[in-house]
Amino acid sequence: MFNHENFSFEIWLLGQNKQTQKHYWELLQQSDWKAYPISTNPHEAIIQHCIVANPNFEHLEELTQQIEKEALAFIQEIAKIFA
Repeated sequence: MFNHENFSFEIWLLGQNKQTQKHYWELLQQSDWKAYPISTNPHEAIIQHCIVANPNFEHLEELTQQIEKEALAFIQEIAKIFA
């Protein structure tokens, strides 16, 4: 998602509903997992992570590649913990 306030692209891990989100937030809080910072507020998101700060929209190809690379790395890391 694009955060207009911070002018950055972010990726968030959310639950299907508030109950599920809180459950997985608590699991991560109790674990020793440190790959990405866990949100301080389980009602907003489980994880909120900036993948591109101050994106350069004049180089869309590079920006797209950077977003894809960071998003895939995030997905792979999340998949490890929930596998």
